Amino acid sequence: MSSFCREPLARLRPLPPLLYTLLLALSLGAANEPVTKWSTRPQPLPGARTIWDDLPEVSPWRYAKWSGVYKGEIRPAQDILRQIELGLKAGGKILSIEPGLYGTEPGDSVKYKTGLRIDGLTNLELVMEGVVILSRSRRETMVVFENFVNVKIRGLTLDIHKDVFHFTQGTVREVDAAAGKTVVELHAGYPEPLLIAGKVRKGAVHLPGSLLLKPKVFSLSEVALEALGNRNYRVDTGVSTSNIFPGEYMTFTFHDGAHALQLNGMSNVLLEDVTLHGSRMFCLVDVNGYNTVIRRLRLTPGPMPDGASIPRLKASSQDGIHFKSKRGDQSVVEDCLIECHDDEEIARARAVP
Repeated sequence: MSSFCREPLARLRPLPPLLYTLLLALSLGAANEPVTKWSTRPQPLPGARTIWDDLPEVSPWRYAKWSGVYKGEIRPAQDILRQIELGLKAGGKILSIEPGLYGTEPGDSVKYKTGLRIDGLTNLELVMEGVVILSRSRRETMVVFENFVNVKIRGLTLDIHKDVFHFTQGTVREVDAAAGKTVVELHAGYPEPLLIAGKVRKGAVHLPGSLLLKPKVFSLSEVALEALGNRNYRVDTGVSTSNIFPGEYMTFTFHDGAHALQLNGMSNVLLEDVTLHGSRMFCLVDVNGYNTVIRRLRLTPGPMPDGASIPRLKASSQDGIHFKSKRGDQSVVEDCLIECHDDEEIARARAVP
């Protein structure tokens, strides 16, 4: 007897045979209903065809660090636009970009810029496997995808060129808890810090074994650094100094920055097997998207720069994935690796319902 049945047995009456048969048939029919692949399956826009039914089941996925450094000639990122244009003129529905290294226009500007903008793709698949785009400016959003409808984007790796890194890192050599100061020696291969009024935007402490952020040591905002020579810096670590010890690592995030990958006004878009190795702000920001599916995104530090012996400790300088939409967003994030960033793994702007 089910626990919710509180009636004494003497008061229970058997169901009429016809009604019992009808209820049994209905229950058996419901049990045989196929189970949908998507428990949070997005609803399509009215009258729009979508790609959701064609998506394969999610399979186990092994995460692996990408070792090695970038080799080969860097082609202009704008060459990707030429390849897309040729594919569209040929009537292709699967546009494959030639694998290789691409770079945004080098040099900084007063205003923030966009390294590569792709706009208005509809009802197709954009294959970017083996495509690596390097940001070569400190004041740019690397790549912007805009106004796509029913598009699958597969592959693509974004990183920051070693000449314009968004952070530096080093090893703690001395600690003066009473004065609230530490001395940090920068790791080989990583740049001198970019200081504004003698400060970096943020500092953080990492464990040498796991390379992850040290628990119970908060990220330090607006950290003052004093150059001591030979790539050593005295760091104002304040009240956190008592939890910092020689041999631990520290990272210092610079001020200037913009996003790695920005999605603007997308509808029914699948982003799959994309790798983001570095960002000066959000690694991935989705603005006013509708039914975006982000699958197997790898947000993780990239390969070590030339001359380095210690792995990169940082990917994003702020959020991993950031949603900002007023369109009743029903986005899905699944099977992703998000690590080594300064803020939330996944965030939604307050304007989002």
